[in-house]
Amino acid sequence: MSYVDPSTVISPKTSVSAVRVLEDKQEGSFSIARIRYDNEDVIACRWNGSDSEPSGHPNSRGIPTWFIIPTEIENDILQGVIKRAETDRSFILQELVALKKELSDFKHTGAGTHITIYQLKKIRSLTDANLLVELVRTDNDLKKLKVDVFDMDNKGTRTKDPISLLGEKLHLSLVRQID
Repeated sequence: MSYVDPSTVISPKTSVSAVRVLEDKQEGSFSIARIRYDNEDVIACRWNGSDSEPSGHPNSRGIPTWFIIPTEIENDILQGVIKRAETDRSFILQELVALKKELSDFKHTGAGTHITIYQLKKIRSLTDANLLVELVRTDNDLKKLKVDVFDMDNKGTRTKDPISLLGEKLHLSLVRQID
C-alpha cells in the first residue's frame, strides 16, 4: 500500500504550512485541507497516492503537493465536504450543535475576553477535529457570538494550529470577545 498521509504534504516548504486536513478519503482517492499558502489561508485538494502512483497528484518531481482551490469555488468545495460528513461523519455535526448550545447558554459578566476550553465528546481523530474547527469558524450563529478558535502551546503562546492533543483527548479553545 502506497499512501501519502495528506497531513504530511508540506511542499513547497517555503509556501505551505499549517496543513489541516478536513477530509481524507484514503489511498487511491482524494483529500481536502485548509492550508496556509504564502501566509494566506486557502482550501486545497489532492489525489492521494496508490501503488501505481505513490506520490499522488499533484506532485512536483515526485514530491506530493497541493492544488489550491480558486477562491470563487472554495465554498462549493467546503459544502461538499460538509454534505459528505452529514452521511459519513454525522457525529461532527452533532458535536457542533452541542458546542453551539453550550456557548449560546453562556452568560458573560463583565467586559473583556472570555476563554473557555471545550472538551470534545465524540471526536477522536485530528481530521474530524479539523472539520469541526472549520465549521465553528464559518458558522453564522457563532460569528454573531464572536466566537473564535485558537490554541496555546506549552509556553502559553498562541499558535496558528487550533487543535491540541491534551490529556490524550482533543480540545478546542474558544474565545469570545465582548464589546
